[in-house]
Amino acid sequence: MRNRPTIALIATCLLGGATLLYSCKKSEAPPSAPQIALLDVTPRSVVAANPEDTVFISMSFEDKNGDVGVGTSTSDYDLFLIDSRDSSQIGYRIPQLPSETNEEKPGLKGTIILAVEAFGLILREDSLHTETDTLSWKIYIKDLAGHTSNTITTPEVVLRAK
Repeated sequence: MRNRPTIALIATCLLGGATLLYSCKKSEAPPSAPQIALLDVTPRSVVAANPEDTVFISMSFEDKNGDVGVGTSTSDYDLFLIDSRDSSQIGYRIPQLPSETNEEKPGLKGTIILAVEAFGLILREDSLHTETDTLSWKIYIKDLAGHTSNTITTPEVVLRAK
């Protein structure tokens, strides 16, 4: 009778070992999507449509594949802001990084500081928003392979009438 628990334990260990070996078999991992995190939005209040005001959005990014940045020689965009007021979307281009920057390690990490000029931020044309308006943005990026990052949401920015 003492042999049965030992045999059961050995069989369990063998099955567990076979499972472990099988699960350790190298497989193709799906490409990683970039990740972004909001760092700061400043200032939180600007004069609407004022060419002298700018909202700065600072975010960190990480892309394990290292293929973020379409550059400026294309009509494609890879950074997107969605206005909370009407869901309109504005595209921006992340500068292309020199290839020698990511030869040794294919992944990229960094900080993006986006300047949104207030002359393009206007009050809504209704009776509720004659003096002030508020908006926030949902932001995401895409890498060159077309993988979409997570989406972040900024805190509200107040737009004031002149």
